[in-house]
Amino acid sequence: MLNAVTVGGVPARRLVRSNEVPDSANSEIWMVSAGSGDALENTISVDIAFTFDGGNPSITTQVYRVIGASEIPAVSAAAGRDFSISITIPNKGVALISLIATGTISGSLSNVTEDFNALCGKNFLGIHASKNSTFRQSVTARFSGSATAAFAAVALRRANSRLSKS
Repeated sequence: MLNAVTVGGVPARRLVRSNEVPDSANSEIWMVSAGSGDALENTISVDIAFTFDGGNPSITTQVYRVIGASEIPAVSAAAGRDFSISITIPNKGVALISLIATGTISGSLSNVTEDFNALCGKNFLGIHASKNSTFRQSVTARFSGSATAAFAAVALRRANSRLSKS
């Protein structure tokens, strides 16, 4: 199970995990602030460290730097195992969605922008996706694969509309 993430030596905070089963495939979203006055404010490149405690340490990682982001309360985080996940994106906000599907070799997410989609690690498909919104809206990402997937999603509001993917 993934226990800790540090970005440039700064501890990240887990926003959502698809399930709490240590030996099961999990989809998780972590956050560290890189805004004005923060330790990572002017960084261009940093090391990212993952700390595991047993379980299945197969992961995919997608790093987003959302300029001017602030987290929406936890009620806007969603997690679970299914063929879809829904989340409400605030005005001028962004949704980040992570999916892991074990035992399937292909599939895609609809209604969002796929930023990563590949067969990874120990027989699992990993998908990372995002969706920007200029107005408050609910989005449902649907998985087309042949097995249920572990989903994690979080909505962030931001001060401006720039989203960069690393």
